[in-house]
Amino acid sequence: MSSLFTYTLRIADSSLILGQRMSEWCSKAPTLEEDIAMSNISLDMFGQANGFYQYAAQLDGLKSADELAFRRNEREFFNHQLVEQENGNFGNTIVRNFLHDTFNFLFYTQLANSKDETLSALAHKSLKEVKYHLRHSSNWLVRLGDGTKESNAKTQIALNELWMYTDEIFEMDALDSELFNKGIAVDNSALKSDWDAMINNTLAKAKLTRPEDEYMATGGKKGLHTEYLGFNTKIVWELLNTVPDPEIPVISVVELGVIREVKFENNSYTISITPTYSGCPAVKTFMDDIKTCLLENSIENFELKIVYSPAWTTEWMTDETKEKLRKYGIAPPSNIIICPQCNSKNTTLISEFGATACKSLFKCVECLEPFEFFKCI
Repeated sequence: MSSLFTYTLRIADSSLILGQRMSEWCSKAPTLEEDIAMSNISLDMFGQANGFYQYAAQLDGLKSADELAFRRNEREFFNHQLVEQENGNFGNTIVRNFLHDTFNFLFYTQLANSKDETLSALAHKSLKEVKYHLRHSSNWLVRLGDGTKESNAKTQIALNELWMYTDEIFEMDALDSELFNKGIAVDNSALKSDWDAMINNTLAKAKLTRPEDEYMATGGKKGLHTEYLGFNTKIVWELLNTVPDPEIPVISVVELGVIREVKFENNSYTISITPTYSGCPAVKTFMDDIKTCLLENSIENFELKIVYSPAWTTEWMTDETKEKLRKYGIAPPSNIIICPQCNSKNTTLISEFGATACKSLFKCVECLEPFEFFKCI
C-alpha cells in the first residue's frame, strides 16, 4: 500500500462519510429549501469522494472505486472522527459541518498547489463546492447562535460536544510529512492559525463561546473510530426491523425479540436468531424473508445463526411491541389477561392453543368477543 494511495483514501473517506450523514437529512430538513440544499451538499460530498476513490483505485490497481468505498469494514476507514458524528438536531449538523467546512476550505486551497496533478485537479474542482458549503454552514451558525435563547443554547451545546473532534484534523503523521516534503500533501498543522481566526470570527458573530481545548479525540487516520461509524450494523438492524413476523405481521422480527445480535467482522455480518420456542414453524419463513431483505439491499456477506441459549422470553418484548399486539386484537403477555377490544379483565379461557402454539384462545365475558392471548414464556 503506497503512501499516496493511503493519503488519497483518507481524503475520500472523510468526504464519503460526511456525504452519507448529510443524505440522512433528505426529506427531513426543517424547510423545503434546506432539504434541497442539504441533499445537494450530500451529492457534492459523494462526488468528491468518487473522484478521490477513482484515483485511489488507479494507484492501487487491485480494487475498484466501489470496492474501496463499500467493501471495507470500519477499522479500514481513515476519515476524520468529526464527520462520522451523528446528525442530531439541525444545530448539531450545522456546527459539525461548519467546523469541517472551514478546514476543508483551507485544505483544498493548499492541495490545489500539489505537485500531483490529479490531486491538484480534484482539489480545484472540490474547492468550488466547498466554498458554498462553508457559506451555507457559517450563515446558519450565525442565524442559530444569534437567534432565540433556545437556538443559541442548543447550538452552544452542540459546539461544546463536537469540539473534542477538531484537533485531529490538523495532525501530521509520518505519511503526511513524507508527502508534504515531496510537495504532494498539505501541512495540516500550518492550517490551524487561519482556521482559528475564521472560527473565532464566526463564533463572535453568532454570539457563541469557543470551548476550551480539554480532552481531544484522535485516531481516525489509524482506523480508530467512535461508535457512530458502526453504521454497518445499524443499517442491518434497520433492515431487519422491516421484516414482519410471518404469524403476526403487525410486528417485526426485531420487535418480537428473536434477533439477538448483529456482528460485523471480517467484512461479513453474523445475525444471531433465537426462536420463540424449539420447533417453531415460522423460523424457516422469517429466515428466508431476512435473506431476501438483505440481498435486495445489496448485503451479500452474512450468516444467519440459530442460538437457543438463553431461551427466548416474552420479557424481550418492549412495551411498544405489546401495545401493537393489543391494537391488532391480541392480548399481550401479562399476568392479568385484558380483553383487547373493551379492556375488560373479565375473561374466560376457551382453549390453551390458538392459531399458533404461542397463543391461547380466550373470550371476553363483557363484550363476548373471542381473542387470542400471547402466552407468557
